[in-house]
Amino acid sequence: STPLQSANDRSRWCTVWSLVERGTYRIDEIDAVPQWSTIDKVRHRTSPDEPWHFYSSKPPLFPTVVAGLYWIERQTLGYDLREHTTFVTRLLLILVNVLPFLAALLSLRQSLRHTGIADCARWFILIAAGFGSMLNPFLTTLNNHTPAAVCVMLCLAAMVRIRSAN
Repeated sequence: STPLQSANDRSRWCTVWSLVERGTYRIDEIDAVPQWSTIDKVRHRTSPDEPWHFYSSKPPLFPTVVAGLYWIERQTLGYDLREHTTFVTRLLLILVNVLPFLAALLSLRQSLRHTGIADCARWFILIAAGFGSMLNPFLTTLNNHTPAAVCVMLCLAAMVRIRSAN
C-alpha cells in the first residue's frame, strides 16, 4: 500500500516534514504537493495583517515526537521524508507503532505467567490483545490509536502483576 494512506495520516506526516525540514508547524509548502495534500487541516493567521497558513488539524504532540525521531533518522541515515517516503515512513512506523506494540504484548505475556491461569487462557488473552481488534490496520499509519493501545496494554500488564503479587 502507499505510505501516505489517508488524509488523517498525511496531515500528521505533513507536520513531521514541516517541523524537521522547515522548523514550523505550517504545512503550506508540503500540502501543495499532490500526493501529500490533506483535507485534515485548518487555516489560521495571527492577525489581519498576516497571511493565512495551513496547519494540521491533528493534535501536535505525537507528530512532534515523531518529528524528533525523523530528525535523528535524517541526521544519521540522510533519507528525506519527501524523496524517500516509503522507506522513511515505514522505518518510523516500526519505531513508533510495531516495536511498542510487540513490547506491550511481551509485557502482558510475562505478567500473565504470574497469574497461574491455564496456558490456553493465557494464549487466548494474548491472541485477543494482539489480533482481536482493529488495532493491526492502525500499525501501518501514523495515528494516536496505537500509542494509546500500547499504554492500555502496559497498564493492564502492571495491574496483573500488582494483583498477582498480593
